[in-house]
Amino acid sequence: MLKSPWRYNPIYNPDYALIRRNTVLQQMVKYDYLPEEKYNQYKEIPLKKLVAKYQVENHNRGMAQYFRSYISA
Repeated sequence: MLKSPWRYNPIYNPDYALIRRNTVLQQMVKYDYLPEEKYNQYKEIPLKKLVAKYQVENHNRGMAQYFRSYISA
Protein backbone atom coordinates (compact mmCIF):
# COMPACT_ATOMS: atom_id res chain seq x y z
CA MET A 1 0.00 0.00 0.00
CA LEU A 2 1.31 3.40 -0.92
CA LYS A 3 1.79 5.97 1.79
CA SER A 4 -1.26 8.26 2.05
CA PRO A 5 -2.70 7.73 -1.47
CA TRP A 6 -5.25 10.56 -1.17
CA ARG A 7 -2.79 13.17 0.07
CA TYR A 8 -0.22 12.41 -2.62
CA ASN A 9 -2.74 11.97 -5.43
CA PRO A 10 -1.43 14.03 -8.39
CA ILE A 11 -4.95 14.85 -9.57
CA TYR A 12 -6.26 16.27 -6.30
CA ASN A 13 -3.03 17.40 -4.57
CA PRO A 14 -0.39 18.09 -7.23
CA ASP A 15 1.90 20.04 -4.88
CA TYR A 16 2.14 17.20 -2.36
CA ALA A 17 2.51 14.66 -5.16
CA LEU A 18 5.47 16.55 -6.60
CA ILE A 19 7.17 16.72 -3.20
CA ARG A 20 6.57 13.01 -2.60
CA ARG A 21 7.81 12.04 -6.06
CA ASN A 22 11.05 13.93 -5.52
CA THR A 23 11.47 12.41 -2.05
CA VAL A 24 11.11 8.91 -3.47
CA LEU A 25 13.58 9.70 -6.25
CA GLN A 26 16.06 11.01 -3.66
CA GLN A 27 15.72 7.81 -1.67
CA MET A 28 16.34 5.77 -4.81
CA VAL A 29 19.57 7.71 -5.40
CA LYS A 30 20.58 7.33 -1.75
CA TYR A 31 20.26 3.54 -1.90
CA ASP A 32 21.87 3.25 -5.36
CA TYR A 33 18.78 2.25 -7.30
CA LEU A 34 18.96 5.33 -9.52
CA PRO A 35 21.97 7.28 -10.83
CA GLU A 36 22.11 10.96 -9.90
CA GLU A 37 21.98 12.02 -13.57
CA LYS A 38 18.64 10.23 -14.01
CA TYR A 39 17.35 11.77 -10.79
CA ASN A 40 18.12 15.26 -12.10
CA GLN A 41 16.42 14.39 -15.38
CA TYR A 42 13.29 12.88 -13.78
CA LYS A 43 12.73 15.60 -11.20
CA GLU A 44 12.40 18.16 -14.02
CA ILE A 45 9.45 16.34 -15.64
CA PRO A 46 6.21 18.16 -14.72
CA LEU A 47 3.45 16.07 -13.14
CA LYS A 48 0.93 17.30 -15.70
CA LYS A 49 2.85 15.44 -18.41
CA LEU A 50 2.68 12.21 -16.37
CA VAL A 51 -1.00 12.57 -15.43
CA ALA A 52 -2.30 13.61 -18.86
CA LYS A 53 -3.73 10.13 -19.58
CA TYR A 54 -5.91 10.02 -16.45
CA GLN A 55 -9.56 9.07 -17.01
CA VAL A 56 -12.13 8.06 -14.44
CA GLU A 57 -13.56 4.63 -15.17
CA ASN A 58 -17.24 3.96 -14.74
CA HIS A 59 -19.51 1.08 -15.69
CA ASN A 60 -19.74 2.28 -19.30
CA ARG A 61 -15.98 2.60 -19.92
CA GLY A 62 -12.91 0.62 -19.08
CA MET A 63 -12.13 -3.06 -18.99
CA ALA A 64 -14.67 -5.90 -18.99
CA GLN A 65 -17.79 -3.91 -19.87
CA TYR A 66 -19.50 -7.12 -20.96
CA PHE A 67 -18.76 -8.73 -17.59
CA ARG A 68 -20.15 -5.80 -15.63
CA SER A 69 -23.30 -5.72 -17.77
CA TYR A 70 -23.73 -9.48 -17.23
CA ILE A 71 -23.46 -9.11 -13.46
CA SER A 72 -25.90 -6.20 -13.33
CA ALA A 73 -28.54 -8.11 -15.34
